[in-house]
Amino acid sequence: MLIVSVDCHAGPEGIADYRPYLDPAVRSRFDEYTSQVERFDARLGSGRMRLGGAGTRSETSGLWDTTVRRQDLDADGVAGEVIFPQGGVPFGRYPAIGGGTSDPLRWEASSEERLAGPRAYNRWLADLCSEEPARHHGVAVLPMREGIDAAVQEVQLAVSLGLKGGVSLPPVGDLAVKYNDRDYDRLWAVCQDLDAPLNLHGSAGQFYGGGPEEVGLILAETDFLSRRTLWFLIFSGVFERFPRLRLVVTEQRAHWVRPTLEELDSIYRSRISEGLRAFLPKPPSEYFGQSCYVGGSFLSRAECENRHDIGLDRLMWGSDYPHTEGTWPWTMDSLRLALSGIPKSEAMAIVGENAVRCYGFDEHALRRTVRRIGPSVDAVMQPLAHVPEEGVAQSWAFRTGIWD
Repeated sequence: MLIVSVDCHAGPEGIADYRPYLDPAVRSRFDEYTSQVERFDARLGSGRMRLGGAGTRSETSGLWDTTVRRQDLDADGVAGEVIFPQGGVPFGRYPAIGGGTSDPLRWEASSEERLAGPRAYNRWLADLCSEEPARHHGVAVLPMREGIDAAVQEVQLAVSLGLKGGVSLPPVGDLAVKYNDRDYDRLWAVCQDLDAPLNLHGSAGQFYGGGPEEVGLILAETDFLSRRTLWFLIFSGVFERFPRLRLVVTEQRAHWVRPTLEELDSIYRSRISEGLRAFLPKPPSEYFGQSCYVGGSFLSRAECENRHDIGLDRLMWGSDYPHTEGTWPWTMDSLRLALSGIPKSEAMAIVGENAVRCYGFDEHALRRTVRRIGPSVDAVMQPLAHVPEEGVAQSWAFRTGIWD
């Protein structure tokens, strides 16, 4: 079975490892930034933040060591992956999300630094992906707060570096200019022309005070804040003007798709939306079916049973490697629990074929990897007799319903 995860993470062992990838003009300032990050981590406990990202299982060196990474992928039976950042980028907010502290690091980045940080990450990621480029599709980070021209330039550079996973869009609320502004058409055009998907990847985007309620607030809001961009793009006609553009809402559970589309369609059909219908010839659900995908990380049995409501050709799978709520190293068990009993052709679409189509993977190259690492279709479709206790305790893939 060809398995592709549309939600994996990578980042260097330490923030200082970004230094060679930065333009020389900002390296001295980066040294100051690095010192502050290291002091911040030391105050909270030895290396606990891991670049200010969410918790990872055993802080695996697979985040930066390609040998270990491929061993982990091989053991999980994952032939290809789409890679997002682990934590923040140079000169960015720290910790990147939450972090269990009410006193995050405060760094006033200059315009030059805000341009240099994402570029350094993209260069670092391109190096990681270059060792087996057919297998690793990295997602570029854009300097969106520095304006649309800067974002367009970074898309072009990222593609020239070999990053094939498209670009990551920050949440609408993080931007002064919202995504329904027509000036963004320059960005949408270059992404369509360069075949670079847009990615909405779960991110809280703000701090919640550092108290015991912080995790609950992050989990309650992060998915919504990420996918809010969806209706900005649909209602502003982006997919009408750029029909070959692709949008992926990933690191998400997938239960929200059908009720959200029904709500958006009802808005579209309402009597007060006559002006909207005058320039938008199709309802939102049709644009979703044309241009959008959902990356159902840690996919549950309940979501697979609702696959036709979500959209069989729109639903993809992600392991969230190596985050604690993800499926690694219990991917085979989680897939057996989710997929057993559904038609094999539909299972193969969800766990690999849709991702190949969306992200432009070289299927022939991935098939060579599949022949080496397995697993067989029959093995994945075999019902799971015993659910791993440790997996149930940590991974969302073993929840018994949409939510629990």
